[in-house]
Amino acid sequence: MFDFVRKHTRVMQVLLFLLIFPSFVLFGLEGYNRIRERGEAVAKVDGREILQADWDAAHKQEVERLREQAPNVLFRMNVARNGSRVDAIPGPDNRLDRQVPVSGTIGADYVADGAPVTLGGSFTFKGGGRVRTGLSQSEVLPIRRVLDAYASWKVDPRTQLRLSFQNILRQDYAYATSYFDDTGRTELSTITPTGTLIRLAVELSL
Repeated sequence: MFDFVRKHTRVMQVLLFLLIFPSFVLFGLEGYNRIRERGEAVAKVDGREILQADWDAAHKQEVERLREQAPNVLFRMNVARNGSRVDAIPGPDNRLDRQVPVSGTIGADYVADGAPVTLGGSFTFKGGGRVRTGLSQSEVLPIRRVLDAYASWKVDPRTQLRLSFQNILRQDYAYATSYFDDTGRTELSTITPTGTLIRLAVELSL
């Protein structure tokens, strides 16, 4: 079995990517962020708890190992968390208006052997949720999931053709505002459809 894994490293990497990527698309970063904040154990092996820091260290080593075995594939990932509190507005959720609480991007680029072709894609997650924007007003920001892909062909050292697909998931932008007081509550919501942008560009190096 181990001989099979060594001989088919590229196939195993694709399978791992296919297993990880859909879960990232479906659940985003919120679950990961909650585990990281609590600092709780993420697994248990032979009665020993594996903490988040241990998990991150092992994951980093595995990524470096895969990168050494697959020099043609470049994986990239970033995660950002933003927090704030507006003292003039009562809580909860009294953070800055339109502030994205958590966001992240995961992507990969593949350079073909023996051909001037590069393929790549990325998935971006932006968290949302309710934001208290006034004494009697709040907003609900949408959770955004954006999937992009591209293919490029280097015609010569100075010319490159690039075909890109942006916003493949075509997720509608849903936004809601609430007004409330002692007499009741009013909810207003808007849904803006989106589309996929397909672009073919010629890139020239001067």
